[in-house]
Amino acid sequence: MVYTATFEVFIYQDEEDNLFYAECPSLDLVDFGDTKEQAKSNFEVLLDMFFEDIIERGTFREVMTDLGWKFSDTLAAPRNRRPSPKLVSKSERLTEARQLAVAY
Repeated sequence: MVYTATFEVFIYQDEEDNLFYAECPSLDLVDFGDTKEQAKSNFEVLLDMFFEDIIERGTFREVMTDLGWKFSDTLAAPRNRRPSPKLVSKSERLTEARQLAVAY
């Protein structure tokens, strides 16, 4: 089965440590870097490792369901996992999509 997962990633700079963070609430993933570009790049690596791991282990459906994703003909992101309004107002929002081939 091939699923398409579409999700939002928020890029923001923390005022305390001056690091940039890339956060995806619907996947409960976050990574960081010294620059916005490094945070994005690090997040891409993390995202690839996350999906590769849960697909290889055969836990894709279980993990995604635990995160609130709904399965039907499509894969729907959870609506209850949103960043705080404060974060959204200070961040760059990216929409990512991944085609995921999962054997079941």
